[in-house]
Amino acid sequence: MITKGNDTKVQNEVIAQTITDESAKRLRLARLFPKQEIKENSDYYTYFRQNINLDDAIKRGLLGEAKDLAPGASLQELNIRKPVTDTISIDTVGGVLNVNKDVFDSDRISFEDLLADVATLIANKIESNIYNTLVSSPKVPTYNTTQTEDTMEAFGQFVIKAQEAFKGSSGAGADLTIMVESYRTLSYIKQLAYMSNKLVQPIEEIQSYYGVDNIDFLGTTHADGGAMLGEKDYIAFDLRNAPLTVLYSKSSGTTVAPITSDPDIADFYPIIEIMRKDIYDELPQYTKLFIQSKVGILLNKPHLALTGTCRP
Repeated sequence: MITKGNDTKVQNEVIAQTITDESAKRLRLARLFPKQEIKENSDYYTYFRQNINLDDAIKRGLLGEAKDLAPGASLQELNIRKPVTDTISIDTVGGVLNVNKDVFDSDRISFEDLLADVATLIANKIESNIYNTLVSSPKVPTYNTTQTEDTMEAFGQFVIKAQEAFKGSSGAGADLTIMVESYRTLSYIKQLAYMSNKLVQPIEEIQSYYGVDNIDFLGTTHADGGAMLGEKDYIAFDLRNAPLTVLYSKSSGTTVAPITSDPDIADFYPIIEIMRKDIYDELPQYTKLFIQSKVGILLNKPHLALTGTCRP
């Protein structure tokens, strides 16, 4: 909260914290994926990528076997898959706010509203980039429902089939632990459970971390994925082995939020930076706030995600 007192309310750190807090509140998809800060001033990020999953590599003989060795024997050379390199762009999200001096001096509410608007735009863009990366990649497997009935049993069959499809594409090392859907889809599932007289049980460990609505059904958590997902769409993956990472890069000379307001959600908190320029030689006097987040979506494990439709 920006408080009374010109020196306090316009400090760069306070402005950065306010925008970051407001953006974090609106993130739904981003809070389910790990965050990583990369080298300062990065416009691109190069990484190593494997073309096939581990189980396929073993079956096809592309990955050697670790054999038992007799005492005193030398370790054998392992046949390890050769990764390939790939590059993604680190895009800049944000803009410039021209703030009249009168807003700083006398209208704190309007100033906070301005910052909240910018925070919403940045959060929406981060969410959109994650969603588009997952659903547009031809390397992410899909499974669409074949059910024709609106019953809990029919939806349960879909969940089981989706779990099987995920296991087939991800391999034995991952389980479908979460299906991210729109809030309306969650309401649909709850309604089916209510009609079937079944108890909807929240997953407390997910709820504590995720901070929003979620329910457990057949061993998979169904969570609110925010405004980007259609009410029949879903994105599924293993929380313990995420298919993507959200990358952030800072720019030289900018200010970022020094702390998070909630240590439990620091893992996904966005990195938003500001730079300020006060204009004193014009009437009215004003301040330019350059506000941005440099973000890249690293989808380096596309086979560990599953997308499609989950309703008839």
